[in-house]
Amino acid sequence: MKNIKKTTLFLLLTFAISYGLAGAFHLSGSEYPSLAGTIMAVAYMFVPTLAVLLVEKVIHKTEIREPLLISFRLNRWFLPAWLLPPAIALGAFGIALLFPEVHYSPGMEG
Repeated sequence: MKNIKKTTLFLLLTFAISYGLAGAFHLSGSEYPSLAGTIMAVAYMFVPTLAVLLVEKVIHKTEIREPLLISFRLNRWFLPAWLLPPAIALGAFGIALLFPEVHYSPGMEG
């Protein structure tokens, strides 16, 4: 077998598994707004993870944590990573309320 770069192999596996899952779902006659569709959507989101694990562990037999820079040690960026998205959302909400004809509706009516 030719020496295929990891990125190319990852993309090929990801697309092959994704299209295979989508094709099997379509051929099964299931529809998306159903329990089977929701399960399919959740499984579909894990396809890139599965492809990385296949490329790194099964094909190239390398360690996962070091090449992907996975570390569970606490660092100074954890707090900003948790607090910045809600702060941006609240800021956008506050700015939107400054516009005329924009009102807060807790019941989400129109």
